[in-house]
Amino acid sequence: MDTSARIVSYLETHSIATVDQLSFALSFTKAAIHYHIRKMLSAGVIVVSPDPYQDGAGRPARVFMLAKPVPSLLSGILLRVISNHLIRSLKTEIEMEMLCGEIAAQFLLGFTHKGSSAAFLADLTPELEKSGFVLRWQASAEGADIRLFNDYLNALLPDMDLSQGIVNALRAAIQQKIA
Repeated sequence: MDTSARIVSYLETHSIATVDQLSFALSFTKAAIHYHIRKMLSAGVIVVSPDPYQDGAGRPARVFMLAKPVPSLLSGILLRVISNHLIRSLKTEIEMEMLCGEIAAQFLLGFTHKGSSAAFLADLTPELEKSGFVLRWQASAEGADIRLFNDYLNALLPDMDLSQGIVNALRAAIQQKIA
């Protein structure tokens, strides 16, 4: 089990912990704990408790705990209201296409085309699956015939044109990368 997984396991059992407590309990240096804590904080796996730990004189220690998942009702309401407002504010079809292109680009951040198109698509498929996309492709004389689906977008977004626009923009971005 790697260090981050051991920290998560400790927090699952003990709810909260300071760096000192984690260092002692897991037999790692404070520097190693700090390194993994920073990574886990930026990834949203853990959060800093609003209540610091004070044991004697000196600055209170930060207390860490596992991040709670965002309630689906909250995220659903926010997403619907904000996307409805955004969609109403789009004036032209070009603005809609630009928005879809920006969203699609976020899914391809960090992916560079190395080697064959098939290797790129094989590496990309499991990454897109994490976001609910289903990517299928077939080789053809004109290049890869890419099929892309995401049923979650239709459930999340109130506008079918926006959800289909995101899928189309992502498909086009993928085709551009492998061309």
